[in-house]
Amino acid sequence: MANMQKASSGYVIASSLAKVFFGPHYDVLKDFNFNDQKQLDAWWQATDRIGFGAPYSANLQGLSKSGGKVIMWNGVSDPCCIDTGTERLLPRRRKVGRRR
Repeated sequence: MANMQKASSGYVIASSLAKVFFGPHYDVLKDFNFNDQKQLDAWWQATDRIGFGAPYSANLQGLSKSGGKVIMWNGVSDPCCIDTGTERLLPRRRKVGRRR
């Protein structure tokens, strides 16, 4: 990436992942077709293969028993940490101000 300093973070992340998934000469802007279901499936299979984005244990029972609190936030336009990843991490998320 010749102009990495000028590239968006989303491009840098996607380009880097594509090179890991499909080889060092893969150009995500030229070679990836978002309308091709086989390519989309290959992308997700590659993420599973290397464990990228795999949710970690969200067992926070110890924290809860001790009275601890967790506040998580990220924007839906954040190219690094997408909101769907956060949703998968804590499937039983609570809305602000709601009690069990």
